[in-house]
Amino acid sequence: MKKLRSYRLLLIFVLIFDIGLTGTMIYFDVRNKVPDALITVVGTDSNVDLSLPVRLSDSVEALNIKNTASGFQMNSREEGSYDVDVKLFGMLPLKKMNVNVIRQYELAPFGEPMGIYVKAKGLLVLGTDILEGSDGLQYEPAKNIVKAGDYIIKWEGREVSTFSDIKKRIKECRGKKCNITINRNGSIIQVSVTPVQTKDGSYKLGIWIREDTQGIGTVTYITKDGTFGALGHGITDADTGELMQSNKGNLYLAEILNVVKGKPGKPGELEGIIDMKQNGKLGIITKNTPLGIYGKVSDQVLKEMSDQFLPIGTKQDIKLGKAKMRTRINGKIKDYDIMIVEKNLTSSDNKGMVLQVIDKSLLNMTGGIVQGMSGSPIIQGNKVIGAVTHVLVDDSTKGYGIFIENMISAQNS
Repeated sequence: MKKLRSYRLLLIFVLIFDIGLTGTMIYFDVRNKVPDALITVVGTDSNVDLSLPVRLSDSVEALNIKNTASGFQMNSREEGSYDVDVKLFGMLPLKKMNVNVIRQYELAPFGEPMGIYVKAKGLLVLGTDILEGSDGLQYEPAKNIVKAGDYIIKWEGREVSTFSDIKKRIKECRGKKCNITINRNGSIIQVSVTPVQTKDGSYKLGIWIREDTQGIGTVTYITKDGTFGALGHGITDADTGELMQSNKGNLYLAEILNVVKGKPGKPGELEGIIDMKQNGKLGIITKNTPLGIYGKVSDQVLKEMSDQFLPIGTKQDIKLGKAKMRTRINGKIKDYDIMIVEKNLTSSDNKGMVLQVIDKSLLNMTGGIVQGMSGSPIIQGNKVIGAVTHVLVDDSTKGYGIFIENMISAQNS
């Protein structure tokens, strides 16, 4: 009898534990699906479908919150930032959600592929190499002193930003130990290196470096003051994979000469030439972030877009279903049909939406989404809702998109 009783108690304990564990998992799963923040436009109805058993506190009168069967509605006539309590089943506290009420924001969706030139803040280290000295021995003078991803910003206290700068400084050292300043993941540190004299009599450090990068990408939008946002992701170095540290660059005219169609396992690409002459310059780049690059377009470009402005659509405005992607492939900017197949209201990165190209003409030309299309604006219901950011390698008809509000936040941060 004692064994049977102990067995029953064990079963009850296991059952209670399983119920508690399941309840905890459900709680945190629901919590993670509720966005930490929402943006809504003053004076407009905002319907948020969470499809979750949650209720918002209606204590913030300025938001006029009404809970619905699958989410909530709100309409505020006052700009401002408000914290709202979110509860599971209207009883268990989940989190505080910030609601930022903004004025109506209008952008001109562009969709123009342009030449992008970005100058690094200093000289980007790609790696170190072995040198053969004048004595016939092998040396690697920079090994374990600098590493890939570092930025050399000063040499003996003087700024260096070009290949010629650093060659000149190395020559001046004449084999003596020199102090250099590097930026490593945002930390400024001092290191010392000693150049090695090679067989041709010159002094070298055995460091592979890069001072700039360039390519083709699409400008997403232009604001009424001429600010632009592009790409929906940052510019990273092809060798290190790290976000390039830069606040300086230019936009140039680009001519698309060829389209390499995407195939399963192999993304396609827009191939073209960049007009880097002064009369081909159409803007300046002032910011490179994980969610896009930003800067100012020329007065000429701004004037051309003066009648193209549309309101933005927030992430809760986005509906699964048909939308448009604006881009230029064959000489003319055009809107192509796509489908929004998934969205994630909690996304703060550049993969908030999954989209699929359904436009037959675009599929015939490109196979779907190709490199160089990043930044192509997405329009739904006559509102700018986001931009294309990535292609799915295994299916070039599909890709990711960023919410437009995330790009704007990165622009203003």
